[in-house]
Amino acid sequence: MRFIAATIVTLLVQGCGAGGGDGGSGGNGGVPDPPPGTPLPGDIVDSTGAVVPEAYQQLATQLSTEVGIEYRYGPSSTAYHPTPETMPTWWQPPSQHFPNDGNGNGWYWEVGGPVSQPGELDDYSSNQGQVLFVADDTTKVGVSDVTTLLMGRNTFSESPQLPWVYYGEGEVDVNVVLYQQMNETIGQPIAAGRCFGNSGWCANSLIGYQNGVLATSGSNTARTMNLLKLAPGKVPTSIAITNSSEFALVTVWDTVEVKGQVAVIALGPSQEGFVADTFEWPATYPGFRNLGDIGFAKILGYVDLPGMVAPTEISASSDYSPPLDDQQGWLCSPAGDDCRVLAKNLPLSDSANRASFSGSGPNAHRYSKAGVAVIISKSEKKALFLDLEPLFAKVQSMYFGTQEDFDKTQPPSMDADKWPYAFSAAPDFAPTVITTMTFAEKPTAVRTSLISNERAWVATQDGTLHIIDVAGYGKGTGTTPASIQEVGTVIVGKNPTSIAYAKHDPADGSRKDAVIVTSRGDRKLDWVNLTDTGGTVVRTLTDSRLIDPIWSEDNDNHGTESYIVSIADYAGKQLANYRFGNVIFWTNTDMNASVPAACQSSAPCKMGESGNDPFEFGGSFATAGKPFQFTGANTP
Repeated sequence: MRFIAATIVTLLVQGCGAGGGDGGSGGNGGVPDPPPGTPLPGDIVDSTGAVVPEAYQQLATQLSTEVGIEYRYGPSSTAYHPTPETMPTWWQPPSQHFPNDGNGNGWYWEVGGPVSQPGELDDYSSNQGQVLFVADDTTKVGVSDVTTLLMGRNTFSESPQLPWVYYGEGEVDVNVVLYQQMNETIGQPIAAGRCFGNSGWCANSLIGYQNGVLATSGSNTARTMNLLKLAPGKVPTSIAITNSSEFALVTVWDTVEVKGQVAVIALGPSQEGFVADTFEWPATYPGFRNLGDIGFAKILGYVDLPGMVAPTEISASSDYSPPLDDQQGWLCSPAGDDCRVLAKNLPLSDSANRASFSGSGPNAHRYSKAGVAVIISKSEKKALFLDLEPLFAKVQSMYFGTQEDFDKTQPPSMDADKWPYAFSAAPDFAPTVITTMTFAEKPTAVRTSLISNERAWVATQDGTLHIIDVAGYGKGTGTTPASIQEVGTVIVGKNPTSIAYAKHDPADGSRKDAVIVTSRGDRKLDWVNLTDTGGTVVRTLTDSRLIDPIWSEDNDNHGTESYIVSIADYAGKQLANYRFGNVIFWTNTDMNASVPAACQSSAPCKMGESGNDPFEFGGSFATAGKPFQFTGANTP
């Protein structure tokens, strides 16, 4: 079997055609399948669908490389379109540089203007995140910090660029630089996760590296450093963080036992820095809602995935999302007479504050009590559903149960038998497997709903978006695993490689179950408004500049209304921004300013040279390698 391990790289490269190596002589270009025990071209399973251990173990060492990317994200457009398709080239506005009065590096901007004077029209907001890429120079880690949009001094930047307050080493993420200065071995990135339910308050990303390291990265105002490592032999493949940064769920390949697992990590807020000083809880409450500046992280244990050896992606959501409640994420006083209260003013050490989160208290519905995660395995053509209610139920009972229980939570500890408890000490804390679903085609991307908690979406390589009813498990009311069923489909592009939440829509601005599907095989993005049993593609983006789109993320709005999607263009070696709606500065109305206020609701900044285009190319950030994932949020 040494031959299998030695040739997996060649097989992976040769197997990336449009057929995708799905098995059977028809799925392999008419070539007979290899015998059982030998992996199919481009895969880790044989013709019977069984994982070949040697191929699995070898590929696990390459998931951060081009070989691993081709396995995880499948065929590019050349497999489906040997002759490139004709595509539009959307207008790009000229950029101007604003030096920011000598503060930092300033920024490039394209929309609005002219620049206002200090103290005039000087509202500010920005989005920042991390782009992961296969580095050209393998001596450097393939993670960069990028600002994807910025509003300040009457200008709006729609071009991705290095942060104007940048203090790192060019293209290398500043936290990575600091970890290395601490003599930590980081490795190359495989996946990143960030919470999505806090509408901009998801300050840190958690990045998984080839050597099993999990480490946080953030922005200049929220970049708490936190590094932990998976058990030996476990390689991360995907990361999901629940709505309010309560838990991280990391799919792993266990190369020792040859099995799939999910590592469950309890998260808590930092007690230092801008977020903590201004907004956050005055103590650390792991597993409870927070703003994502991760100061505490503890691996509680690993959940085995029966029948799934090679998980490739995970998505998770819970039954509470701060922007969707009636107070937009604010908390209430114990008496309920003030519902604009910050967490920092509600320490849970006060029994009256704790009581407000129980029974009919004013905060009883302002945190998560249930949730669901969906995990896909590309090679095994499966989706596995995980019930997160045990996690949230244990948190609720400890923080809002008896005084004795609450006292056990403070201070939190890394010891297995102290809060938050490891699964070895408290088995009832662990998520449970609900059921498994199989697909005829390879599943390539997955998302769970943040809005209804009743749906999940799985994309398959043939270009189908499957709509799945999670049967109440997302809200804690599920009782019958068999009731989790597919209820509809939507046709999207070939080989859809990512499903992003559509956070805002210029048509009506409302939040709804809508997603952006990036299809590598057709070099396009589809905006899909989803219904209970189907959906409609309402917008499609193609552009001649997009060589190999593999991942996308919609940007947060905060103080400024804008619609920008950031796209990881793998072969194009760029993070590209496209605007798909007007820009409006909602607070920039100082009539005493020396320059006119730009982008007002009465005269929004429209798209295209004529102002009538459906898209505008904002610009791109050249990555020092091939990008495959981006995750960002409003900078607090």
